[in-house]
Formats: sequence, C-alpha cells, structure tokens
Amino acid sequence: ELSPNGAVDVDECAPPSAPCMHHCTNTVGSYYCHCRDGFTLEGSTACLATDPVALTFDVARGRYYWADGKGNIYRSDGQQSSTVYTG
Repeated sequence: ELSPNGAVDVDECAPPSAPCMHHCTNTVGSYYCHCRDGFTLEGSTACLATDPVALTFDVARGRYYWADGKGNIYRSDGQQSSTVYTG
C-alpha cells in the first residue's frame, strides 16, 4: 500500500497489522506471505500443516495442536502458529 500522497510505501508487514500467519515480505505497494517448512500457504495469509497426522483442540485457551509425520508438534490460535516441539 502506498501512503495517501503516493510517495512513501507503507509496510503492511509491520505490527499491528501483520497480516501473515508465519512470514511476511513487504514489497512496494503490497506484500506477500510465506510459510515455514512443513506448512503450505492456504489462501493468501494462512499457513496449514502439510501432512498432519494428529490434531487436538484446547477449547479453554482457544488453541489447537497437531503433529506431522516427522514428529514435529505445532500450535495455533488461528492467527499465528508456532513449533512447540521438533522431533
């Protein structure tokens, strides 16, 4: 996005907007999202596990956890995800 006068690029990746679940790369007038290993981009901003083998929900905390075939465990609150354990 460009500033209202069109002269300065606005960093869409900077907080508090930070639209991407994992990684955000700012470009002139726009941005793009990309995901960590073991995840694929779903839509334009969300990262989903490539091959989840288990899934559980923590309703009280509003989180969900899953594991992949390599023994890695991940956690997400629906906005951001992180690796909890590397197998």
